[in-house]
Amino acid sequence: MTSKEKYLVIAHYHRRGLIRSDICNLIKISNKLFKKIIFVSTNLKKTEEKKIDKFAKIIVRPNYGYDFYSWKTGIEFLKKNLKDPYNKKNIIHLIPSSLLYLKPVLFLKKILSLKNFDNTVYGLAKSWEICEHLQSDLFIFSLNLFKKKQFHNWWNKIKKFKTRQIIIYKYEIGFSQFLDSQKIKKLS
Repeated sequence: MTSKEKYLVIAHYHRRGLIRSDICNLIKISNKLFKKIIFVSTNLKKTEEKKIDKFAKIIVRPNYGYDFYSWKTGIEFLKKNLKDPYNKKNIIHLIPSSLLYLKPVLFLKKILSLKNFDNTVYGLAKSWEICEHLQSDLFIFSLNLFKKKQFHNWWNKIKKFKTRQIIIYKYEIGFSQFLDSQKIKKLS
């Protein structure tokens, strides 16, 4: 089933500004499954854009804030460009380009089969390093959560840090702690 309400935001970084072939393949396959794909890169050569520009909206931004700031950028794009961005049928999928997508069809089948997004954020995996939290390998939730002032404010407060450890504490662990404080379910 192709859904007209599913959106994919990919946070991309490559030291030399390249897009790996598995990411290109994932995007091409995803094009038929998502209403819109937003590819947010912090380092992308112009020549690489041609590989995916028919399949994704490409946004290039300065290299700070890691994946969370790229996802924030993609979410902002959707909120500005969707007619009814907070409709509970609008499901957003946030993924990094750092994962290796060897079996994209299997990966997409699994994440697109998820249901029941009422007050729920899905993640790919949990980590118990430091404390229990959803890892930032994948987040899926309804844009309807942005109707909650606290959820909206949490994403709006994401800042441009350059230190990976600060990002992990403030955003990866912080997001899970925030979800717990708001009684939003975390499933992996």
